[in-house]
Order: sequence, then C-alpha cells, then structure tokens
Amino acid sequence: MGDNKKENIRIILSLDGGGTKGLYTIEVIEHFVKLSGSDFTKHVDLFGGTSTGGILSIAKSKEISNSELLNMYEGKESKKIFGSLWDEVKGVFTRGEMFNSDELINIANSWFPSSPDGADTQITELNEKKFFVVSLKKTGEKNDILTPVIISNYKFDETTTIAGNNNNNNNHFIKGEEIERLYTIGEEALSLADAIRATSSIPAAFQKHKQGDEEYLDGGFKYNNPMEIAYHEARIIYPNDYLVIISIGCTDKDVQGLTENNKEINDRLEKLLDNMEDGVETKGIFSVPHYLKSNWITDFLDTIKLNKNSKSSQQLYIEAMQNIKDSNAFLLRFDSVETHSLLSFSDTSKEFFEKLRKCSSALSKDSEFIRTADLLKRIIDLKKDE
Repeated sequence: MGDNKKENIRIILSLDGGGTKGLYTIEVIEHFVKLSGSDFTKHVDLFGGTSTGGILSIAKSKEISNSELLNMYEGKESKKIFGSLWDEVKGVFTRGEMFNSDELINIANSWFPSSPDGADTQITELNEKKFFVVSLKKTGEKNDILTPVIISNYKFDETTTIAGNNNNNNNHFIKGEEIERLYTIGEEALSLADAIRATSSIPAAFQKHKQGDEEYLDGGFKYNNPMEIAYHEARIIYPNDYLVIISIGCTDKDVQGLTENNKEINDRLEKLLDNMEDGVETKGIFSVPHYLKSNWITDFLDTIKLNKNSKSSQQLYIEAMQNIKDSNAFLLRFDSVETHSLLSFSDTSKEFFEKLRKCSSALSKDSEFIRTADLLKRIIDLKKDE
C-alpha cells in the first residue's frame, strides 16, 4: 500500500458542553452507529470535551454504552442530579448549589471499578484510550482572568512542540493563549471526581471546585466547543498523521454554510480514502484548505457575567476553521438543528428530551451526515486491517 500505513488516519471526537442536552450528543453518536453499521467510538484515538461533553468523553473512552449514558440523562440518575424546583431550593441552602454534584460523581464512579483500597479512581488509571476535558482557572491579581486548563490521562514532555503553532511553539499555548495542564495534585494523581468537578463547575449551579487555593470553573465559559483544542492536542500526539475530527454540538442552530463546509471536507476525505484503498501515494495531494465563506447570589451574578464574556460554540467553530491551516486535518462539525435556551441545560422533562430526539433525527437525514457515516465506516475498515 505504498508508503502509507493504515494507522495514519486518526479519529478524534470532540464534544461540546450543554448539561442535559448531552442526550442529544449521544443520540447523534447513535445515529452514526446505525448508519455506518459499526460503533466508530471504539476506534476513536482521542476523546475531548467540555462540561457534559467532558463527562461523555471519559465515559466513551471506557466504552460505556450509549444506552447507559442515555439513562444518565433521562433515568432516575438524572433526577438525583437535577431534581425538582424544591430540590434546587433546598440545595442552595444546604449545599450551596442548585444541583447535586455528589450524585454526578457517584454515577461516574459507578462506571469504573473502584480501587482495591477504596480510593477514588485516578484518571491515569483510565488509560485504555486517551481523553482530555477542558476547565478554566481564575488567575490574575483580581481573579478576573480565565486561564484554560486541560486535564488529561496522558502527559507531554515539557519540550513537546506542535508544528505550525507560531505563538510560542510548545504545548503550553493554544491560539497564542497560555494554557495550563493538570495531571496531578501535588504528588498524587488527579482523581476522576476532580476532573469531572473541574470541567462542570458552574457557579451557583454546582459547588465551587477548588484544588488548594485554586478555583476551577466549567470550561464552557470560554471553550464550550473544544474543537480547536482537540485539534491541537491530536496534532501534538500524532504529528504526522491524518486527523479526522468529528465535532458534535448540542446548543446552537447550524451556522450558515455548515453543510457546505462539511461537503468540501468530505470531498477531500473521500479522495484520501480512495487513494489509500487503491495503494496510491497520498503525501502532498492536498493544499491548505480555506473554509467559510459560595455566596449563592454572587455566584449566580458571576455566572451571568461569565456568559456575557464567553463565545458561542458556533463562534468557536468559525475561529477553528479560520485558524487551522492543516492540509492533513479534516474538521467536520454537526450541531443542533434548533437553538436551545441557556437555562435548558438542566431541563429533564420528557417534552424536552423528545425535542432533542427529533433534532437528532432531523440531523441524521442530512446528506453530509449520512456521507460522513459512510466515510467513517471506510476508515474503520482500514484501521481493522492494520
């Protein structure tokens, strides 16, 4: 097969935050599975997500079934986390949070075998597949700077660099912005509970998450769509490979031109797969793409302020498509066919979940969604032949 090795195609799955709208994300993944006839998540090389997307990334890296994850959102477990209005009021006065973060951790811990000594599961123990979650840390003299924090079950050498990152050519910068990486707290590995709390800590909604004197926030306030972070992480891990990045959102209506962008990307991906299957040299066949055309009241006000300063998932998608100039990367984005309100992240009603299912079903009929499922099947067949 020429000089090309089949393992040189890497599948990256990037999942947005969105609270209970994570049900939509799982439904979209399930539609991909049904259309392709194969569970592509078992062949994903890197999972990454923010908030509920981060939790799903960890779960899918351990091959937790879609049915089990759907149950987390609409089963008894979901009611334990979000509860009724009365539960939310009680939570504010008894725990300093509207929702129950302890129950969220209990559900996540139930997915994984406990340590022999009963200690919390450490993220470094979850090493079958690579994953990362995005959090933010308050920094600056007035704690008014939100520094991105990447929590992962893999670690880079301090000298590891990323080609093409012109702003400080190392793994501590993304888009010219300094980031922090978190693997351990002192001498101890970071626990699964710490990772989940850090990526989903919304002031007032969930308890503040602190590690020592450091306060961590839900990564969605800055990177609700971690697509560009997923690309940078993957390019560091796989510097010479083809990257197929599947980004799934659950918040905003499709940005204008999204289907057209996906078509152009799928055209390129199809050409690559044709050549690889035929044993034709693929190096250099693509040019760089150009796309696109605990004071609870204080915490609540802080959340509003944070949201005013944050970028939407679609803005982050547009930036990613503009910033990533990599001819060997294929960035595909699938978002909701309907915009949902900010407060719907805690909606557990049957009506809301039915609405999400209808949205995912509508997306599954999109021509480029169907085509992507077929291309994923071809990629999986290539990877199976390694």
